[in-house]
Amino acid sequence: MGESKGMVIHILLAKFKDEITEEQIEELKKAYANLVNLIEPMKTFQWGKNVSIENLHEGYTHVFQSTFESKQGMVEYIEHPAHAKFSDMFLPSLEKIIVVDYEPTVINFDEPTLINSDEPKSKDSDESKSKDSDEPKAKDSDALKSKNSDEPKLTNSNGSN
Repeated sequence: MGESKGMVIHILLAKFKDEITEEQIEELKKAYANLVNLIEPMKTFQWGKNVSIENLHEGYTHVFQSTFESKQGMVEYIEHPAHAKFSDMFLPSLEKIIVVDYEPTVINFDEPTLINSDEPKSKDSDESKSKDSDEPKAKDSDALKSKNSDEPKLTNSNGSN
């Protein structure tokens, strides 16, 4: 795994005050989105409403996500007069807010994973091969063909091939 080349993702969770109307929220979203046109290091903007069924949102109703070219780009964004003007308009409309900035990590799927495994196993592990051959052991859910086509096929636990 490795960090991306400088990109920073800015996540803002918000709960608007009860007295803020949907029309006002719509205007604030448009103004936020327009910052992409005004602040060069800001590359993308997305927003959405909470739709989680897990009930772990702690009252936050909206998510705003922006992408920046670098940490320095975030600094330029924070210090930009357009951001300051927008913040003066946006922040008073919020009951609560959380902001998280992070550098995304790229996952290399060529590396073995530990999901659904009690112990890490290497690709060359002796346990992954049958004792009598160099072929991999069958897993319970695998449908395996016999070496000899006249022999019956092994089936998985639900009886399918």
